[in-house]
Amino acid sequence: KNYDLGKIAQRHKEAADKLWDIRESYLSLLTDIVAGHIRIESIRQTRGDLQEKLASIYTGAPQSNSKAYALAQESLKKYEEMTFSDEEIDTFLPHPLRKSGSSEDTASVGK
Repeated sequence: KNYDLGKIAQRHKEAADKLWDIRESYLSLLTDIVAGHIRIESIRQTRGDLQEKLASIYTGAPQSNSKAYALAQESLKKYEEMTFSDEEIDTFLPHPLRKSGSSEDTASVGK
């Protein structure tokens, strides 16, 4: 088969950029929730919008071949890749959203 690896790589990059935006949007939503700046109806609407955008991104993203899929599946099962401890997740979050954050951190949210 003929593959244009440059084009495939570009499509993966575009999908990754869109996924990063979704991640940042969820982080912003969580921050607004913790700060009490958003009502439940708005939370649900935003969550639904993000889920629709995510589905659209996955639909347009390049597909993996069966060999790559099998390797990834094995890594996920055997090495528990992409599973994170609370401490590892905390490194991605702002202090007020961290599980290990002190009550002082949480109290300062929204000030």
